[in-house]
Amino acid sequence: MKYLKSKLLQSDEKIKKRNLGRRDAWQRKRKQEQTTRNIAKKVKKTCDKKQYLLTFDAEKHGDIHKQDWAKQNIIKFHNSNNYNI
Repeated sequence: MKYLKSKLLQSDEKIKKRNLGRRDAWQRKRKQEQTTRNIAKKVKKTCDKKQYLLTFDAEKHGDIHKQDWAKQNIIKFHNSNNYNI
């Protein structure tokens, strides 16, 4: 009977540790999601070229390949490389 009781207690301890680990992982993930949402709210979609190049802050103004002026420059570059045979 003692053996069975000790096995049950060991099993309970393992389950508690596993649940604590899962809870901690869930809390870390939740905190990361909240942080990501906070950053995403602050990011402006686009800004003008001069302001972007002066500050060069992708977290504040968004990625360079998403800026309207950069997209236009990329399109111009690709169009200049097209040629007819």
